[in-house]
This record gives sequence, structure tokens and C-alpha cells, in this order.
Amino acid sequence: MPSAVDARSLVPDSAGCYRRKDEGERKPSNNLPIGFVIFTDHAISQFTQRFERFEGTRLSNPIRTARRILASAIEPGAISKTGRLKRLLENNCVPVRYFLNGIWRFVVKEENGKFIVITIEIANEVLKPKP
Repeated sequence: MPSAVDARSLVPDSAGCYRRKDEGERKPSNNLPIGFVIFTDHAISQFTQRFERFEGTRLSNPIRTARRILASAIEPGAISKTGRLKRLLENNCVPVRYFLNGIWRFVVKEENGKFIVITIEIANEVLKPKP
């Protein structure tokens, strides 16, 4: 399970994604065909709202930004085994994959050979802005 991160310990990397200061640059390590990943309206809406609240900046092209962040996201350790099981039970046992890049966690469902991002969330509760 990823540990809690203090927002002050994050720095942008060359891909424009956030990582811990003590981490090296992430290399793309997932096997998603990034150019063919589909983003739901819900995923892009949530990402846009969360990005603006966290970064204080409006995105001119949220799909391009989300795709770039997802391209270098990693699957191992994106969510704890307990968290995965809890979500599986809460969501009618629909299997999904989780990918993590800095604070951003992508929830991806495979359906009929397509990869569909159903939501993009801030992975660490500590970093979530207060409403």
C-alpha cells in the first residue's frame, strides 16, 4: 500500500507528473495501449475538477494530460490488497485494474478488448483538498 505523502515532498518530473523528491524518474511500465485507452466523461470530469483543486490551474486539454500521466503510471502497488478487495465487493465484483503515478490513481476496466478509464482519483487521502 502506498504510504501517505506530504505534498511538500512532491516535485514535477519531465512528464509533468508528480513524484516524491527521493524517487527517480518513472519509466513507462504498464502494458496499456495508451493511444487507444478510452476515458469516460465521468473520469475526465472528475480529473479536471480534482486537478484544478489540487494544482490551482485549468487544463486546456484534460484528455491529453490524463493520457500522459497514465502512460508512465505503474500497476504494482497502486492499491492495497485490502483496498482492492473492498472495492471489488462494493462494485458488484466488476474487475478493474489500478495504475498509480504520483498522486493520481487511474481505475481501468477492460471490456471487449478495450481499456476504459472509469475514474481518476487522488490516491492519498492526506493530499485530498478540503471541500
